[in-house]
Amino acid sequence: MGLPGSGKTYFARAFANRIGGEHFHSDIIRKQQRQEQHTGYSDANKSKVYLTMFEEACQALNQQKIVVVD
Repeated sequence: MGLPGSGKTYFARAFANRIGGEHFHSDIIRKQQRQEQHTGYSDANKSKVYLTMFEEACQALNQQKIVVVD
């Protein structure tokens, strides 16, 4: 948790790399979904991003992978 630009994603990515985990980043998922849908960032779209991130993280955990969610 922190202000924009404070290093949250930098730390999460570095930590995931250090421990051999997968990094799930909401901004990446948001960009992927916008490319497909070309929609704004409404509450419904925000919910879809977090649901997608949750599902992908659960799938990785079910495969016994280490997960860092950002």
